[in-house]
Amino acid sequence: MASNFQVPCALVLLTFSLPIVGQETDARIQPIYGEAIDIPKVAMDEQGMFRLGERLPQPWTSLRRIVFPQRKTTPSDASWLIQLVAGGKLWSTTPPKFDGENVQFTTRYGVVEFPIEQLVGWYRRETLQDSVNASAPPAKLDEDQLVVELEGQSQSLAGLLEAVENDYFLFTFEGETREIPLARVQGIFMATAGLIQPDEGFFVTLTDNSQVFGEPIQWTNKQLTLDLAGLKQIRLPADEITRVEIRGPHLTFLSDVEPESAEVKGLLLPARSWKRDLTVDGHPLTHAPSDNSSRILTYSKGLGVPSESRITYLRSDFDRFISHVCLDPAKRGAGDCVVEVLLDGKAVFQKRLTGTSPSTEIDVPLGSSERVSLAVRFGEKLELADHVNWCDARLVRVNQP
Repeated sequence: MASNFQVPCALVLLTFSLPIVGQETDARIQPIYGEAIDIPKVAMDEQGMFRLGERLPQPWTSLRRIVFPQRKTTPSDASWLIQLVAGGKLWSTTPPKFDGENVQFTTRYGVVEFPIEQLVGWYRRETLQDSVNASAPPAKLDEDQLVVELEGQSQSLAGLLEAVENDYFLFTFEGETREIPLARVQGIFMATAGLIQPDEGFFVTLTDNSQVFGEPIQWTNKQLTLDLAGLKQIRLPADEITRVEIRGPHLTFLSDVEPESAEVKGLLLPARSWKRDLTVDGHPLTHAPSDNSSRILTYSKGLGVPSESRITYLRSDFDRFISHVCLDPAKRGAGDCVVEVLLDGKAVFQKRLTGTSPSTEIDVPLGSSERVSLAVRFGEKLELADHVNWCDARLVRVNQP
């Protein structure tokens, strides 16, 4: 594959070849602001409007999440993981084939085909799954990188993928085109000018943990149609969708933007760094809800922040700051600190947190302020175990433009 990435002018429609039977399944829709809505089925028209029972139709940009609580996840036992340029991954039960232009493979939902420009790469489950899931693939490669097994060790070959047949890869490297047996291939990273991903759209999770990110076109009782970065449209079976996380112009997670400033001071110990989408110790963000239950909820988005710190963000044109905040439950009741939300340097929310404090939901109107700051100050036990989880910390635009 050449290193110059070219976007095709025409959209190519991808359709899963298996028949899809639609069924009405209870769905829960979470707006950006307000209470969740339970509906019997999901439908979005070609104007991007969702019909929510007797309520007025809502644009998809006003929603945050759609989940199907009754649908069960059945992890795939497929042997190949395919990663897409537009974001996401698909599990393939067969080794992908490549004819020089298009890559074809088989998913649980049928046979699919992509232009090679759509793929970041593909990898065997048993050899590269852990490393692929643990870190992002290279953002830019001048040549294709073929990973092969040689004398019990993994070796990377830089060159050009010419084709993939039933039992070998045709790969050019060191000035020679060679047939690499499929059995020795562990995976391949494709040369690309950089990953392309829409700023807004649906991040869809399917029942086999496949995931696809794209701009929504239409959602019927049979299928959801997404546009993948202007390169291709994909149709997903509606009754295989378990969850949709919605990225739109009316919500931004603080972990996805650069702060204007960030300061952390150590006292007795060296200063610990704050983290995006993880706790200070590098674990998933969690909090215990304040309903006296024993549940621990896990969040994929948020900030992990140590005490005596202040992180400041420009509020842009958002209306509110919303988050769940608590001491990290992993500290097993330790910790004592004070958390604050400040607007233009003035505290508008303040609460002392101890190891026994329940999680607190914060909803702060931003008014005409220009900056919002999250601060954590030392408590009576100084800095010991003062690890604060700002779960789902986000700026929300309630008023539609």
